[in-house]
Amino acid sequence: MRISVMSQMHRSFSIDLPSLIPLQLPSRDELKKNALLARTLVRTTIARYQTNKEVDPRSLMFKKNMYGKPEVDWQNCKNCNNQPLHFNISHTDSLIACGVTVHVPVGIDVEDKERKIKHDVLAFAKRFYSADEVNFLATIRDPEKQKETIPEI
Repeated sequence: MRISVMSQMHRSFSIDLPSLIPLQLPSRDELKKNALLARTLVRTTIARYQTNKEVDPRSLMFKKNMYGKPEVDWQNCKNCNNQPLHFNISHTDSLIACGVTVHVPVGIDVEDKERKIKHDVLAFAKRFYSADEVNFLATIRDPEKQKETIPEI
């Protein structure tokens, strides 16, 4: 599935992957396939933003920034028009989403609504959410209500 939102300068694309049987863990081959699909999605999406249309998605080079986040290595990109593109990618067992913006950083996160939180909800939230979001969850006393609130954040 391909989704376009916002304006010409801000687009979002996603690919639905086959659903997994509940409680079935993905096999090693499925994990490899999902990783390959994620990399393909990033490369093809970024290549679409190049106005000269001569960019082969396979030619894109990536590097990690000072925070360990991958970014396009524009200096080593042949035929790229060096736009200040930013991207972010997130995935679950059944969904891969990629956000790309021009001039401003982008963050994207997808979560499986059916994901079971085995332990303390606040401990989980501290790993993945901002301090404000964790503080908001902490105001909810009932752990079940906290779990119900997670997908809404």
